Amino acid sequence: MNNRYLVVSTLKSGTKMRQSSWLYIQDILFIGGIMFAGFLLQDSIYGPLFIPFEIFNGFVAVMLVKPSRFNAKKKYWQSLYLYMSSITDIYYPLKNASQNEYTKKFLREIENEEES
Repeated sequence: MNNRYLVVSTLKSGTKMRQSSWLYIQDILFIGGIMFAGFLLQDSIYGPLFIPFEIFNGFVAVMLVKPSRFNAKKKYWQSLYLYMSSITDIYYPLKNASQNEYTKKFLREIENEEES
């Protein structure tokens, strides 16, 4: 009887802007924070380039809060954080089904080595 059960400890759901949208309230606050940080740097930016600087900051902020193609249920900024804070020899995004199967097989081998 070595059955393993998956027990859910918490359920989270965010507040979406609209039902069909991928934007959550947190994402809007993140974009607003980035835009405000850019506004605080106004004195450090050459005057005629301030508006393009703000547009670029807004574009980058929107790209960072988009859902990641490589990690399900993660945003790009979370994927970047995981990538930069982990050992790159171990972490890599799963790009296709064959790579996913290879990873599962590799993890099973590691578990078997730990058990013996």
